[in-house]
Amino acid sequence: MSQGHQSHEHLPGATHEPIPLDPENEIDAKSTAYWILGSSVVLYISLYLLLPMFDSVMTMERDRKINNRSNLELDASHKSEGAFLRGELSKSKKSIEQVMKEMAGK
Repeated sequence: MSQGHQSHEHLPGATHEPIPLDPENEIDAKSTAYWILGSSVVLYISLYLLLPMFDSVMTMERDRKINNRSNLELDASHKSEGAFLRGELSKSKKSIEQVMKEMAGK
């Protein structure tokens, strides 16, 4: 190799088009902005549609599992309190209706 031989591709001061290092993986700002905007719109629409469905499913499950189930303790206490008020638990006690009639008559 002689020292006088230089490549003409990269001479100092020469103007040339820069060679991209990895053209397949470069980030394109316009394309990236469109993808982010489009993804945001799709996410918003998906949440707009899915959140009411989720709420209705949760309401149906809450009604089925909590609100519409029979409450055994409450039913038993109503039955025992009703029997007490009607005077069915003891022969010597009067029912609430009999006591009300006696009090209204006096």
